[in-house]
Amino acid sequence: MNSIVEARGITMKHLEKFLVSNGFAIKLNKAKEAQIERKTKTGFDSVGIGMLDYRPYYKITYGFNKINLSINEILLRLQQIVPLSPKEEKKSRFLFFSYNTIKKPAETSYLPDMLDEADVKRCVDLMIGFMKETALPWLEKFEDLREIEKVINGETPWETDWHKPFTLGGNFHLKRLIISKLSGSGSYYRILEFVRQDFQSHFEDQYGSDYRQALVQVEELNKTLADVKSLY
Repeated sequence: MNSIVEARGITMKHLEKFLVSNGFAIKLNKAKEAQIERKTKTGFDSVGIGMLDYRPYYKITYGFNKINLSINEILLRLQQIVPLSPKEEKKSRFLFFSYNTIKKPAETSYLPDMLDEADVKRCVDLMIGFMKETALPWLEKFEDLREIEKVINGETPWETDWHKPFTLGGNFHLKRLIISKLSGSGSYYRILEFVRQDFQSHFEDQYGSDYRQALVQVEELNKTLADVKSLY
């Protein structure tokens, strides 16, 4: 392969049929960068594919996103009251995972280097295997917010999503509360108090001002969620 554009094109040639058969639409730009997305009952699923250029070798990175429009509608309302960082948009993701977040969280890639089309085919076969066994079932499972609620807000709530199997794409403290409220699990006030106590415990630390501002966001979100009902 002579260029990263060629490597991207060959990758999508071998991957396209599988993705389309699972409901994904693919848009390629001139650089053969792919936008891969499918509509779901609650929003969208997307697959992000990157290519690392170690010419003459190339390496694929990839991951999976879920977008929930109900979550984002609440975040956009909140964002009109207090600034959020990162800034939330209509199609911001609420969930990201990859082979690496699950198996090798300290690394960015696991697929072998690719020198020619045969190498690409081997990598695509590995990707398809992971999608069939893990990624697609999880994307389907987490259509139900009660499932991710069990993971992040269960008996031992996560303090953060850093180096966890799933990340919430920023504003973790807010999204976890929205998920709790929308899931109707009854954990909302327990998690709200958990977050309050955690943030207050850091007020005198080096980044205490950040925690104070984050708690302002939490309290405004609590007001915003007052009239929000469970989806289930």
